[in-house]
Amino acid sequence: MTDKGHFKSREDGVDPEPLVQEDLATVVVRCLLDAMIIMDAEGRVREFNKRAEEMFGYRREEVIGQELASLIIPDEMKEAHRRGLGHFNKTGEGPVIGQRITIDGLHRSGRRVPLELAVTSQMFGSERIFVAILRDLTEQMARQAELDRVRSYLDDVAINGPTVFFVIRQEDDGETKLRWISPNIKQILGFEAGDIESEKIQWRDCVHPEDLEPTIRAIEQIWTDGKGDFEYRIIDSNQEIRWIREARRVVYANDGTVEIIGSLEDLTLAHRGHQREQLLRRELDHRVKNNLQIILGECGKVMRSDHIERNQIEVLSSRIASMALVHQVLAARSWGPIDLSDLIRHVAGAMADASSDVDVELSGEPLMVGVDAAMTLATVLNELGTNAAKYGGLSTCGQGIAIGWRVEGMETTPMVHLEWIERVDGQGIRNTGEMGFGMQLIEGMIPYELGGEVEIDFEPSGLQFITRIPLDRFQADLGEARMNLSDE
Repeated sequence: MTDKGHFKSREDGVDPEPLVQEDLATVVVRCLLDAMIIMDAEGRVREFNKRAEEMFGYRREEVIGQELASLIIPDEMKEAHRRGLGHFNKTGEGPVIGQRITIDGLHRSGRRVPLELAVTSQMFGSERIFVAILRDLTEQMARQAELDRVRSYLDDVAINGPTVFFVIRQEDDGETKLRWISPNIKQILGFEAGDIESEKIQWRDCVHPEDLEPTIRAIEQIWTDGKGDFEYRIIDSNQEIRWIREARRVVYANDGTVEIIGSLEDLTLAHRGHQREQLLRRELDHRVKNNLQIILGECGKVMRSDHIERNQIEVLSSRIASMALVHQVLAARSWGPIDLSDLIRHVAGAMADASSDVDVELSGEPLMVGVDAAMTLATVLNELGTNAAKYGGLSTCGQGIAIGWRVEGMETTPMVHLEWIERVDGQGIRNTGEMGFGMQLIEGMIPYELGGEVEIDFEPSGLQFITRIPLDRFQADLGEARMNLSDE
């Protein structure tokens, strides 16, 4: 080294001067990117490098000669530190010497600092010293905490989410093996993920026999295309058929590993909704045709009359309005079941438009009505209401209507018992023996559409209408009551 502090090169013919050993040690300690603290056998600080100053907030000049335990060791660890140091000085043994451990240190401000600590011990002349290398783990632990949070989120999705994920690996012999499948597969198949991974349950055995070959071809095609999705049916642990959409992507790793990352979605509800929509269209077609036939029949009846009377037009208008009302009410419920009392109130509400003095008394437990029964009952109730407004409980001499229902025969064949009782002053309604079109609807629709029974009595106190309908047909889904009846 020259007097200006520069090293001479070998080209100058002069060898570099060797650094003084003590100077070299000082440079190394100062330049370390990790914190270094040197402690003597009495626990006092002998060296404290720049990174240690930054890590703990002390200047080197402040800590040299101070007890280390009083500076950077948390209160609950100080006594253990002192006992451990004394034990090592006596025996030459200590649990942390020559090990890497994770421990908390204490910043000057009182803030805890997570640390990785490695301690070695050696003799320096006649004196024993301890050299500690420390790394601040704050950022690393923050990243790990974030990874743990994300992993926890992904685990939650894998366990409770609707989508099932899986990994398939291609082995060296060309065969493929399921390496992992998320636990929520049980929600679809009813089998534990471990039973599928261990091949105790074979996936191909769960595929619907009619879909097995097309599914295998679709899987083989993905190896060529690199990705794809397809749908098929499976049979779950309860022997129920479910629709599945499977998506796969081929992934090539740098180490040559070939894997398929895939997902499964349960489409059963969507397929049922599609089937229901198709059924709805067919059923509406059937209902509209029937309603048009009723309207045409009424129009024909009016046209055949020598004189078109006002009440004939009113009856025709009422029936058309009733059909529209039923369609509106059921469409608002997505063509699903409706509570019987709600259905009756809607029909009674239409009657109230014609008379502000309508008195309708309802009694019965909550009872859901399927779409088929709701459309049929609404038509029948409208006919009863129309007649009641003219001649019975809703007419000027009427005292109202009582409508009640109950379910009978629960231990054998459950039947819905529905009564329509009119209250009329005087001699009631006289039965002329004639069967008008409205009365034909009342007596004929329920047996034809729902397989029920109908009784009509013309009592002095007013008309009594009683019907008994099998509960299963009363609550059947769209189109089922009529189809079940036709099957018989």
